[in-house]
Amino acid sequence: MDRYAVPQALTPAVAELMFMETDPKIRRLEKTLGYTFADPALLQRALTRPAYAREQGLPEDRHQEALATLGDAVIDLIVIQSIMERGVSKKGEITAEKMMVVSLLPLNEIGKALRLQEYTQFGKGEAKQEIWKYSDALTETLEAVIGAIYLDSGMISTAERVMRSLRCIP
Repeated sequence: MDRYAVPQALTPAVAELMFMETDPKIRRLEKTLGYTFADPALLQRALTRPAYAREQGLPEDRHQEALATLGDAVIDLIVIQSIMERGVSKKGEITAEKMMVVSLLPLNEIGKALRLQEYTQFGKGEAKQEIWKYSDALTETLEAVIGAIYLDSGMISTAERVMRSLRCIP
């Protein structure tokens, strides 16, 4: 069978997951991120909102929620490491500074600057309401992308390099 032929039994969403590595739009995002995914399905998952996945009948593990949770933890880890590298060593001080730094991270604004809404697969209602304009949807997507980069590369240093280049962390 031709590599680019879509079998009749596939839904458009599954076909999109299979062939996204050839999508020039996704390649543009990778270029902007400064990272090329070895497993493009991880990026696709990071860009898939739960509402879209439900509407398309995708399996529970095909949307961004778990990756966003992982990305949030990766961000915390990188921020804590940066604080410790500046010589802060007391748990309470590290925790307080981490909370301050993380709460000030403009992740939603960075998501807007990256134009993540153009890449993210929103549910019909989310798209109609343009939720990225007034919610943390782009923060969640950026966290999921960071989680996907961590899983794909297997390295915190890669996620940190991408976060620094995007100015997610000082």
